[in-house]
Amino acid sequence: MGAGTVLSKKDGKEVIEAGARFVVAPSLESDLIPLCHKAGVACFPGAARPTEILTARRIGADRVKIFPADLVGGPHFIRQMQGPFPDVRFMVSGGVSLGNVQEYVQIGVTGICLGSSYLASLLAEKGNAGFVKEIKEFIKRVEEAQA
Repeated sequence: MGAGTVLSKKDGKEVIEAGARFVVAPSLESDLIPLCHKAGVACFPGAARPTEILTARRIGADRVKIFPADLVGGPHFIRQMQGPFPDVRFMVSGGVSLGNVQEYVQIGVTGICLGSSYLASLLAEKGNAGFVKEIKEFIKRVEEAQA
């Protein structure tokens, strides 16, 4: 279990005390990384620019969440960032879909986030059964891409 959209050190402390095993932020919240590591919790700050990726790496982020992935260039952006930052483990959030999830996996992204906006609209449009069916399809496509 983890916590997403953590925006402050105070929020980070609260979710860690509640038992979060990982913390995700939509932005580079540099004070969260040492807080999480002191507690033995993984931290995935958000980044949308090379400077943010470099800063997150220097501070010790476990993974860097590219957000919003679709708006900064999607898989093409990740490929470009893997050159100068070969040691950074990327995860993506924002615009991940059935149509691009395999490409993200194939280029080496190590985390895929399906955002609340996507999940809420999926549930509203397709109901519980359709929601479960689509999530199973995501899992299938990820597994196929890993093979």
